[in-house]
Amino acid sequence: MTQNDLLSVGQWSAAMRSSSDIWRKFVNGLDSFFDVFGFGIEKILREMRNPSPYAIPDRRVLRRETLSSYLSYANANLILSNEMGAGLHDWEDFQPFYHQKFLAVGCDDAGLSAVGEASHQLFDIAFPEFTIRSPEHFMTLMTHRRVGELRSLIEEASRGDVEFDEGFARSVFREVIGVERTLGKRKRLLGYLTFPIGFLPFVGNYAQFLAEQGAESFMERRLKNKFRWFYLLSDLADKESRCNA
Repeated sequence: MTQNDLLSVGQWSAAMRSSSDIWRKFVNGLDSFFDVFGFGIEKILREMRNPSPYAIPDRRVLRRETLSSYLSYANANLILSNEMGAGLHDWEDFQPFYHQKFLAVGCDDAGLSAVGEASHQLFDIAFPEFTIRSPEHFMTLMTHRRVGELRSLIEEASRGDVEFDEGFARSVFREVIGVERTLGKRKRLLGYLTFPIGFLPFVGNYAQFLAEQGAESFMERRLKNKFRWFYLLSDLADKESRCNA
């Protein structure tokens, strides 16, 4: 795999630049630690930002060796992932290489690309507060009984029937607030309607409680049905926030 990858070193130029940029941002971020470590690290950082031309006798050789090392590592992980039937999680500077390799061997199904783009728009543009932040959060979402409704919404967006933008988010929030207000009013009315049941001998209070719970459950299912995907994401985001608090 690595030999095939290295048949054209130039095709990896963009990936190498992206990987180098990730490292450069990391190095630049160490500036804030000068006061802690003293100026001893400053020379190292300066050399990493502007390496001496004498330190790299042949940049082409170094580039090929570095690229070979990165690709061998990435290819080994891809093989292991395939053999074990498991996903992989790696350091950020390897992401550009995985990205290019997946694009190179990926299928041409434009529908899958559209679904992926719709998913990004939902979490990055419309509802960034619902962003998945941990593997546990992701697994809970994917195994939830209501995840099918979320998938259906994303598929609609991938076909162009829905656009996940800020306007969509505002519209959803308005309608959800309207649903909650309607539920509040109907629950108060329900309390008045079921109040006489409490006067039944022996079982009055229990019968009133069951009647209220049954009616409330029916109303919630009916009113929230259109936005069950929203309540799913909201509940999971709240749970994740409490776990991290």
